Formats: sequence, C-alpha cells, structure tokens
Amino acid sequence: MKRKMIAGLLLAAVLGLSACGTEELKEVQLFNTQGERVSVVIDVSNPQELPTEVETEDEDLSYDEEETEEETETETETEEETETETETEEIAGAIPAGSNEKETEKNTEKSTEKSTEKSTENKTDTSAFTGRWQDDVNPQTVMDITSTGTNTFHAFITRAETENQTYRWEFDGTYSEALDRLDYTVCTKMQILKYTNGTEETSIVYPDGSGYMQIQSTGKLYWTDNKENAGANREFSKL
Repeated sequence: MKRKMIAGLLLAAVLGLSACGTEELKEVQLFNTQGERVSVVIDVSNPQELPTEVETEDEDLSYDEEETEEETETETETEEETETETETEEIAGAIPAGSNEKETEKNTEKSTEKSTEKSTENKTDTSAFTGRWQDDVNPQTVMDITSTGTNTFHAFITRAETENQTYRWEFDGTYSEALDRLDYTVCTKMQILKYTNGTEETSIVYPDGSGYMQIQSTGKLYWTDNKENAGANREFSKL
C-alpha cells in the first residue's frame, strides 16, 4: 500500500546534491504530515515539477493496526455488555414482580396441607360422628350428635320402649384423638311418660352415667354405656 503524504510547508532541510549523474537533480528530505522524514529526488531546474505531494510506502502500520484492534476490541466488549444487560432486563421482565413471594406462599400452603393430612391420617374427628344415627337392632332407638366446639359435642339418645314410654340419655363429651372416640361423663337418663290427655311426665332415672362411642372400620357406630350397659349388642348406622 502507498500513502499520499502532503508535503506543503513541512519542508525542513535540503541535505545536498545527490550523486545521480546530473546537476539538475537534488535529493532532499521532507517531513510529511505524520512527522516522518522522507527522501525525495527533484529537478530543481523546473520549479513546476516540485512535488506538492509525496508518495511513500507504509513503513510501519503496526501502530495504527494496534490502535484499530484495540478500538475493535473495545467496541466488541461494549456490544457484549449491552447484550448481557438486555438479556438481564428481558429475564427480569419475564419474571412477574412478587413471583418469589407467591411461590413461597404456595410451598408453605402445600406443606401445611401435607402436615394436616398426615396428622389426621387414620383418625376420625368429631365431624364423622355428628349427625343422626339409628339402631340397626331397634329402629326406635335414635342417636343425635352435634358439635359444640373444637373436639366437643352434645348428644342425646332416644329409645321408645312403648307408645307411651320413652327413655332419653343426654350428655356432653369430648373427642379423644388418642383413642379416636367420643368420651362422655355426667350422662342423665330420663323417663318420659305420655298420658292419654296429651300431658307428659319426665323423671330422672340417674344423673351420673358415663361411656363412649366409637366408629368401626365398617362405618358402624358402637355405644358403650358404663352405667347399665344399655348399648350392648347394638350398632348404629348413619342416616
């Protein structure tokens, strides 16, 4: 490659005549616009041929090439940083705000549900007991159980012995997680007599009964009466 170097006013010195075989030719050294010294042979007898431009071979472009390479590397690094920032912004924009909090909440809810399922596995709480049950042996015996709070309940059992005579057991109790059953104390047994004139008479048979009720794997409810064994050989089905 050749680079045109403008001589202009950069002429610095004329070093002397050359030994080229003619007195009309002189070798001079000029400084080009890059500050480099350049040797040129000119015909001094013809001023019109004095050069206004000097063509020289590129002696060393390594400096310019190094600068170009450094600039290219800088531009490449800048482009890579810009691409990285853009990717980061795109990723950040693709993730909704608060998504981590939502995921944490979901995981917490799932863990709580699993813990609850494990704690209640193979156990029956009071909700399984509540409702109306009927004696399979004597359909005239009916049991009503209602929940009164956390693991507490109220129950009464009615058994019609005859058209005019009915027995009624009434009590409060608690659900035992360890035994998976409803335990009760202070059960009051009453006798209710109905007269032909439409009146009723209620009397207390005893006020201190106790016992428990338990649901078997068959889904049947069994009543154990500690006072007089009134629930012996009986099983109740939920209506």
